[in-house]
Amino acid sequence: MNKKNWLVFLLSLTICFILGGVGTSKALAATSVNAENFLDYFTLQGDASYNEQSGVVTLTPDQNDKVGNFTLNDQIDPSASFTLKGQVNLGSKTDMQGGADGIGFAFHPGAKNAIGFTGANLGIGGLANATGFKLDTYYNGYYEGGKGGDANHNLGWEKDPTSGRNQPFGTFVTTDDSTYAHNDVDAVQQLSTSVLDGQFHDFVIAYDGATRKLTITYDNNGTNLVWTKTVDSNYKALSMAISASTGGNKNLQQYKIDSFDYTPTPGNIIVKYVDATLDKDIINPLLSNGEVGADYTTEQKSFEGYNYVKVESNMNANYTGSGTYQKDTTVITYYYVKNTSISGEKIWKDYNNKFSTRPDSIVINLLQNGTPIKQQTIKADENGAWKYNFEGLDKYNQAGEAYVYTVSEVSVPGYTSVVTDSKITNTLKVEPVTIAGKKIWDDNNNAYNKRPTSITVSLLQNGQQIKQQIVTADATGNWMYSFDNLDKYDADGNEYSYTIQEEPVDGYQTIMDGTGFNITNKINVGTPGTSETTTEPSTNTSETTTEPSTNTSETTTEPSTNTSETTTEPSTNTSETTTEPSTSTSETTTEPSTSTSETTTEPSTSTSETTTEPSTSTSETTTEPNTSTSESTTEPSTSTSSSQNQIVPNPSTSSSKATNSGNVSDKTLPQTGELDSVKLVVIGFVLLAASFVLGFKKVEK
Repeated sequence: MNKKNWLVFLLSLTICFILGGVGTSKALAATSVNAENFLDYFTLQGDASYNEQSGVVTLTPDQNDKVGNFTLNDQIDPSASFTLKGQVNLGSKTDMQGGADGIGFAFHPGAKNAIGFTGANLGIGGLANATGFKLDTYYNGYYEGGKGGDANHNLGWEKDPTSGRNQPFGTFVTTDDSTYAHNDVDAVQQLSTSVLDGQFHDFVIAYDGATRKLTITYDNNGTNLVWTKTVDSNYKALSMAISASTGGNKNLQQYKIDSFDYTPTPGNIIVKYVDATLDKDIINPLLSNGEVGADYTTEQKSFEGYNYVKVESNMNANYTGSGTYQKDTTVITYYYVKNTSISGEKIWKDYNNKFSTRPDSIVINLLQNGTPIKQQTIKADENGAWKYNFEGLDKYNQAGEAYVYTVSEVSVPGYTSVVTDSKITNTLKVEPVTIAGKKIWDDNNNAYNKRPTSITVSLLQNGQQIKQQIVTADATGNWMYSFDNLDKYDADGNEYSYTIQEEPVDGYQTIMDGTGFNITNKINVGTPGTSETTTEPSTNTSETTTEPSTNTSETTTEPSTNTSETTTEPSTNTSETTTEPSTSTSETTTEPSTSTSETTTEPSTSTSETTTEPSTSTSETTTEPNTSTSESTTEPSTSTSSSQNQIVPNPSTSSSKATNSGNVSDKTLPQTGELDSVKLVVIGFVLLAASFVLGFKKVEK
């Protein structure tokens, strides 16, 4: 080989070496983690603490109700192999001795810092589409979720796949979109209780990227237990979290790292669609990866029952839906809030549009926390109903506070609008009716002092009483009443008819104003005048007709439906006659008097006329036909009336007064201008009969 060929050979060898070195460099691009650089690749959460000298992560101290985790800052490329070597300390107590809960290892496609729920879920349940493994030291029975409470209990959990207490075990755990954890019953292997000795035991997780086979190895106090599982090929990137917790039972639970070799996913992008109110994924995060610097785009999705709010990126504050792959994982989050709808109905109170005042359409305003945000024009539908509906409204703001929605209406001329919840009622404006009037007294300025202090006026609507009012005189002496704010129409738009009535006033006649609502009360009695008849004094003569006689007192009585009876008692004094007719009894009494006799007569439905002759000796009553009869004339009556002449000795001087009264005693009746025609006719007949009798007696003598 000449010199020239040697140079070509050496140059080719060098190129191959260089190319081989570059290729080797790409193949060895895995990341190695140990106790010294642990905190550069993992993040502690909760009650977890790390000792850099020993490489021990204390997940929970031996205390109740503690939760500790650590998560990988990168995502693992599932197309490459990885191995995690270390030891675990599960504590020193079984569950029968008060120990709990165990340690869980989770691989999932979600956010790198995401962790699952505590207790029976052991940091795996609560993560979507996770593949995990757990060393469980506390037996849990089935708990049904969906009954509220904290997120852990609301999710619930399965019954552990062992027969009871004091049986720690290891198995794989998977979750689905709901994040509910399912134990792999076929993979369950029981641990010796001797591993709960407070010491570290070897624990290795090995993953083969070519076969996607996951292998777990655990030192069960001298015997290795091995579990294997094939990982879903849909995984494009895997986040990792290791968790432990305590509750009513407790244990010191630790993990010690020896080494962790893995290949990060280059240019990872995680796209999340989140309910902003609940801070919970609406769907599982979407994962993609690409060469650093390559372009990518994401999209805003639509979800039924949700409204889009905004998008954020941890790499770009002004993210708008596209970017380039970065060395670090990019998380893009689309935020949504649940939506709601507001619907209601328009009610018209306008007598079924009888007066054609209703418009063809109206405009409804929608207000969000008092601020108008939308409008809607509505008309009557085919059934005549006026309905509105605002859909797709944000139910919550970004802070998770519920919006308050209200509606209003653009003013409709001629109507008043009232909003009750979601119902809008429009009422036609109709001027209210006022019924007012005055009370007029026709009683000669209350000359008889019969006017009451108040009256009662009733208001009738279509003949039915609806109101009453007590009316009195005001400061100026006027009697005024008023019924205000009355409906003009009924529900069908028919105008109401209003009338008034007055409760009867004793002694008055009510006269209604024919054109208005004034009320006139006219007294039933006449104008005041002379009610007494006075006769000049006389020693022995009474106002009634008296003829002298020695021993006989004559009484003449015309026929009547009433029996008239006369009794005469002796007296030495002049007699006084008092006649008090009544509808039931007519009585005549004669009393003696030595002085002037005055007779006062009041008209009555019955009249008795008596002729008496005084005597100084025994007075005897003799009744003879036509010649010695004392005559009394009495109007017909429905009951028996009696006339009695009684002479009573009275030594003192007195006046004689005759009074006729009706049914009501001590009542002065008018004597002039008020007798009706019937009474005048009767009185005329009585006087005519008396004249006839007196004339007949004179002729006879």
